[in-house]
Amino acid sequence: MGEALAGEGPFDLAIVLLARLHPCVSALLPDAPLVVDYVDALSEAARQNARRDPALWRRLYWKLEAPRLARAEREAARGARLLLATTPFDAGVLPEGTVAIAIGAHLGPPPPRERGPVVVFTGRMGYRPNAVAAELLLREIWPGVRARVPRAELVVGGADAPRALRRLAAATQGARLVSPVADMRALLCEARVAAVPVDMGTGTPIKVYEALEAGCAVVATPAAAARAVLDGVAAPVRTADGAESFTRELATLLADEGAASALGERGRAFVVAHADRRVVGLRLAGLLRGAGEGGS
Repeated sequence: MGEALAGEGPFDLAIVLLARLHPCVSALLPDAPLVVDYVDALSEAARQNARRDPALWRRLYWKLEAPRLARAEREAARGARLLLATTPFDAGVLPEGTVAIAIGAHLGPPPPRERGPVVVFTGRMGYRPNAVAAELLLREIWPGVRARVPRAELVVGGADAPRALRRLAAATQGARLVSPVADMRALLCEARVAAVPVDMGTGTPIKVYEALEAGCAVVATPAAAARAVLDGVAAPVRTADGAESFTRELATLLADEGAASALGERGRAFVVAHADRRVVGLRLAGLLRGAGEGGS
């Protein structure tokens, strides 16, 4: 495969997805101008995991891994014509000159305004930060929400749910887990509130943009909300730090349909104005064209 790639050149541009692949691509295509798309700051994610992961052995692993990832990010930046990341936060902790460009969300038809007292948490459940957040939601947040709003329902939806999470959801009153999800937007359009109790990880919080596009009110951790900033404008989400604060915010929005609907409408307008994936794609095309023509 390497010989085939090397024999196809010369290339106008080679895009390296993730810094860890840079040594392979640069060796195969030594003369090709390179763009490094970090996606997110893996070294910063490793540092977060080293502080916050519930499992001790994982914290130790990430403490050792973080410096190696930081070196890989620095080495990938040398000689690259363009460096990309998906959030201003990530760009700020990656090598100087990294440009933030969000993934954004597909715009669907106007979502419904009237919704039942449903909370949703979405994301690939095989991803460790999502699995940890889902367990926190089911164990420590949801029982308090149900005590305040007895009719409330919780849906945890996403691919690759581990067996332990399936068992926990099945044993939690008023909750269900859907994995995989056939139609994510349809699921979001049924929910009044989207919960994002994610406190680990970096990169674009796609679940936030998808929920806002579908007209959900969003309650997120400060860490997740801080990454949902586009064009210098913060996404209109409520923040909650800790299980008690999350319980209170979710229960309040479930009990006040008007407030939840108004917040959802503001969120939808934010995505239309700042996170339309078609517009983001055009901006990305312009950046790549400039890099291919010799810009930096």
